[in-house]
Amino acid sequence: MQIREMEQAVGGVLIERSARQVALTSFGEELLHRVRDILRSVDELGDFARASRDKLAGRLRIGMIPTIAPYLLPRVIETLARLHPELDIHVRETLTPKLIKEVAEGRLDTAIVALPVSEPSLTEVALFSEHFLLVRPGEDAKTPVPSAEMLREMRLLLLE
Repeated sequence: MQIREMEQAVGGVLIERSARQVALTSFGEELLHRVRDILRSVDELGDFARASRDKLAGRLRIGMIPTIAPYLLPRVIETLARLHPELDIHVRETLTPKLIKEVAEGRLDTAIVALPVSEPSLTEVALFSEHFLLVRPGEDAKTPVPSAEMLREMRLLLLE
């Protein structure tokens, strides 16, 4: 009933209904996109109002890749919570491409990802760099370290 009332209010069909399936119409998809933008703007307005009082307050949505989260996240959250107790911190842990998409769509405020990002609409700052280590059987200890080209051909175990 509420959906039909909303359809009457906006003057268009939002949902295609069939015996087995319910799906948004193209108008419904567009309306959903715009409503999400409006809700995000309202959230941002509240965050802006709180932040304008010269302190960090409100919701902070942080995304982080799983390979670094266990090491960095406890320190980041502890420091933010101590320095800015008014922050409501939300954490999302997933892979770099998803985090970049969620930041670009406004579903995350910031993210710690694997570089390079190469997304012109975002600002990227390198926090640190790390070295890769090659672990191999003891019997290979006296053999030369494989070159970069050779490594490309080898079966390697890597985290996502």
